[in-house]
Amino acid sequence: MGKEKYYEDFLGKRVKIINVKRKKKYYKLLYLTGIVERISSGEIGVSVDNIINEASSYGVFWFKTYELEIMEDRNMTGFNRVAIVNLLEDYSKKDYAFALYETEFRVLSVGDLVVVNARGKDNRVLGTVKEVMTIDEYSKGVNAQVVAVVNMDAYNARIEEKNKAKEVA
Repeated sequence: MGKEKYYEDFLGKRVKIINVKRKKKYYKLLYLTGIVERISSGEIGVSVDNIINEASSYGVFWFKTYELEIMEDRNMTGFNRVAIVNLLEDYSKKDYAFALYETEFRVLSVGDLVVVNARGKDNRVLGTVKEVMTIDEYSKGVNAQVVAVVNMDAYNARIEEKNKAKEVA
């Protein structure tokens, strides 16, 4: 029972892959990060960011605990909402949770395009907001955030004007 509890500590956490010696075919995954989604037969199933394991029916890569390192929370405090975002370049079309601070929440709507710091704190990625919930509703750890909300109003107005001009002509 103790071991099962230890494995359960990984579930839902962001991890870094630190050892691939046991499975040489995983060499390309070394030092990448992902979310632990499954636990089965003493192995931990990791959904690696933007890479699907076609050999797994769950699309995850399987590791032992010593091959993973739980990433520390980035001391994110001061937010009370979470944005569920689908990353534009994510081929698996999964939803990810990002901390949503009050400044961004005030100007955000579901369906908006946002910039998030996915795949590392210095890497900015575009995504579409699918849902907003409180941190109590989400109830899992969040270690990345919505960095900015993309304002497309001026662009959309220009496109609308262009389409109106075509209709008139």
